[in-house]
Amino acid sequence: NAHNIWIPLEHKRILIENIFSNKRIVYKGYDVKNADITSNNYFFTSPDGKICRVPLGFKSKYYVIAKSPIVTSFTNFCCLNDEEILCSTDKKGLYLIHVNNGKLEKIKDNLYVRDIKNRNSQECWIATETGIYIYNSQNRSFSSIKKNTINPNALQDNVEYSLFRDFHNGMWIGHYFKGISYVPLRLCNFEVSQSMRTDFNLQGNVFREFCSDNSGNIWIGTEDSGLNCFSPSTNTYINYSPMQPDKHINTVNVHALTVIGNNLWIGSFDDGIDVMDLKSKRIVNHFEKGDGSGLTDNFTFTVLSTPEFGILVGTHSGV
Repeated sequence: NAHNIWIPLEHKRILIENIFSNKRIVYKGYDVKNADITSNNYFFTSPDGKICRVPLGFKSKYYVIAKSPIVTSFTNFCCLNDEEILCSTDKKGLYLIHVNNGKLEKIKDNLYVRDIKNRNSQECWIATETGIYIYNSQNRSFSSIKKNTINPNALQDNVEYSLFRDFHNGMWIGHYFKGISYVPLRLCNFEVSQSMRTDFNLQGNVFREFCSDNSGNIWIGTEDSGLNCFSPSTNTYINYSPMQPDKHINTVNVHALTVIGNNLWIGSFDDGIDVMDLKSKRIVNHFEKGDGSGLTDNFTFTVLSTPEFGILVGTHSGV
């Protein structure tokens, strides 16, 4: 709400820039591994296992609130609120961190966590190598969802890779082997999509990025089969890849997806950025290193549109 952009930088720095005033401040001292934001604070983890808090706004100080109980660092974390953070470690399970006193409370052991996302103010979803775990912060309880290959509307794989919450509070789950699953807010069953080498079916096995456009389509980026567009109205998928002459994009390895106006920006592992017109579904522009566009690296992590600075592109070499 303060219109600040928080950008982790190399050499142990964080840049905060206000998009309207151009005011900048740099915090020094910690590398940023993961980050999350609440209504009052910006939290980040460092590779050496610390969790730090920075009050929102242009403050001059950050606070170390906790240290990982093992040599390796926290792998993932999610802010439940300004007082509690849910964190995972490499080998020591899940911890609840109490921000006010820095106390670490172990709440679950022996989990290999891939991703953590809030579904609402009480429910936090945890993607692991052994299924989905759901933590209820109100009654401090866990429930789990495991694969059931007999039931076509159940979870089809226990090895979960990524999580995404859409505007309807539905949860999208990217599996490592068995496609994607979608859990609507008001239903308990999964709608399962698996990769099939036929028209109008999902393509790919490693699902990295999700975003939705203004027409209600869900765009799904993969690391091995390009881009999929899911139409809820027809319940079909359309695949876009270098191997599709009439549905062509320049990469099979998608690493960033962002809708800006009537265009879909598609960042890649090492092939620059494609810009697709969402009406015609055709590539209308392409950017890569050395073409005069200003892009300094073809490895794109993220794309963000801002009212003041235009389009920001996060790459392996910086912004």
